[in-house]
Amino acid sequence: MEILVSNKLIIKDYTEQVLDWCINNLVIDNPDYIKKVKLGKWIGKTPEKLYLFERVANTLYVPFGCVRDIYSITKGCKWVLDAQNKPTMDVWYNSNIIPYDYQEEAIRAILDRK
Repeated sequence: MEILVSNKLIIKDYTEQVLDWCINNLVIDNPDYIKKVKLGKWIGKTPEKLYLFERVANTLYVPFGCVRDIYSITKGCKWVLDAQNKPTMDVWYNSNIIPYDYQEEAIRAILDRK
């Protein structure tokens, strides 16, 4: 099993344990569906469940926010950082916001790391 860390976790050749965790924790009841049923409205194509992960062939796409939980159940597997998503240039936003002193220190520290 290999996990690519990007804006989401891309888990290749996942185990049953990882899939079970995703099904138990990342499938939720659709509040829109529940509301429509209670009000007796037409459901149409409103899904009963919301799936917060994707499964394509032997790969799972899981939200990045699940990194701690996935890490705890996948000890010993290969974790890879996605270098393609690393910013290659500075991004400056046109803004009138003046940062506080401690924010200036953080900005300088980040810019010095490059």
